[in-house]
Parts: sequence; structure tokens; C-alpha cells
Amino acid sequence: MIKKIILKFGLGKIEYYFYKIFTSYYINSGIKIDISSYENFQRAKSLKVKETDTIEWIESFNKNDIFYDIGANIGVYSLYASSRCKEVLSFEPHFMNYNVLNKNIYLNKFKNTRAFCLAFSNKMEIGKLEHFKFSIGSSTSQFNKTTDHNGKEFNSKFSQGMISLSVDDFTNNIDDELFPNHIKIDVDGLEELILNGMTNVLRNSKLKSVLVEITNDEQIIKNALNKCDLFLINKQDTSTNTANYIFKRN
Repeated sequence: MIKKIILKFGLGKIEYYFYKIFTSYYINSGIKIDISSYENFQRAKSLKVKETDTIEWIESFNKNDIFYDIGANIGVYSLYASSRCKEVLSFEPHFMNYNVLNKNIYLNKFKNTRAFCLAFSNKMEIGKLEHFKFSIGSSTSQFNKTTDHNGKEFNSKFSQGMISLSVDDFTNNIDDELFPNHIKIDVDGLEELILNGMTNVLRNSKLKSVLVEITNDEQIIKNALNKCDLFLINKQDTSTNTANYIFKRN
């Protein structure tokens, strides 16, 4: 009987259902992370091992640094950065993920972390966030298109009304004290558009480093950052066709 259950659900899901009986969150590295979905549970469990380069990068931050997490999902890296820098601004357009992102900030009582339900692009635009999945913790949703980061067409599960801004526009309307020192961009295919809309930020010497997860157009993105005196210091694969690229100011 037990073997049949394991074969049907897998050990991971059995562990998840066991946790759900007793609690609504998982604790990793002292951080409480909502587990209202199995995908959330996987993100919570793999916080420090899924992307070790991201963790090491965050651990290098200064206590007075400002961190922007663009494409935060449910916010595991925003949460990890909260105790390691002065302020965290976390951006996630998918409304289900945004809800849990705020819940996670609340669970941990982080006063220096704020979440924004906002898409970044190269300009201000009113459009739609096309959901790759209609579920909590999901990724790959796209702004104003239904092709994923590999160029494959997908059937949108839901079209969510969304406003985009450029990062330059956003920073022009905030206090100077909240100008970013480090930016993480994990947006499943919209990297080039976002970088095109943040030239002023990239050129500003206050910005120390940028982490971008890249699938395609690696050289285009490298060239854009190199022109702004940001140079590749580390690359780590995140899947068979994507990798994290960390750029640091020369």
C-alpha cells in the first residue's frame, strides 16, 4: 500500500502533504515561506541549493545596499536579501504570486521589504500579463505576448490587466535613497526590453552589480551591459538552456 502511494504521488508530494497537515509555511534559513501550493514548497525547500550563485551574490551585499528583485515570483530571494541589505524592492506582476509575496513579507515581519505588482519593459504601456499557468508559484508568464523564453507559443490560461514601466521611469519617481545598488532580473524572455529601458540606471555608478537569467541573445545583453561598464564575473547554468550571468561594475 505504501509503495503504491509513493509511486502515485512521489516522495516530494507526500512530504508536502505531511507538512500541510501541521503548518502553512516552511522554514528555511530562518525564513518562513508560504506553502499554499506544491510549487511554493519546492521553492522553499530549494532556497539555498537551487541557485547557489544567487545566494553567494546576495551574501556579498553591503548592509547599506538597496536591492531590486525584478521577477520575484513568491519572493524567496527577496526574503533572503532582507536581512542582508538596507532595503528590498520586489517586483512581481502575476497576481497570485504577488499575493503570496506579500504574505511572505508579512510572515517574516520584514519592515525593509516592499512588493510592487508591476511589469517592467522599455516604456510605460497598458497591456496584459498572459499567464503561462494559472497557479501559485508558476513562472514563464509574459507581458503582451504568448511566446515563452524559448520562442514557443503557449495558450494563455488567463489575461491579467497590467501596466508596464521602464526601470528608468520608476527610479525617476522615487527617493534617491532607494536607487538600486544591485538588481536581479529573472523574467523568462523580457530581459532585453527591460535593459533597454534602464540605460540611465545601468550607467549610474551607484549600481554595483546586475544578475540576469538569460536564455537567448547572450551577446546582445553582454554588449548592453559592457557599454555601461558592467562586466561578466560569473556564469552558472540554471537549466539545459538558461544560465545566470552576474555583471559587476569595473
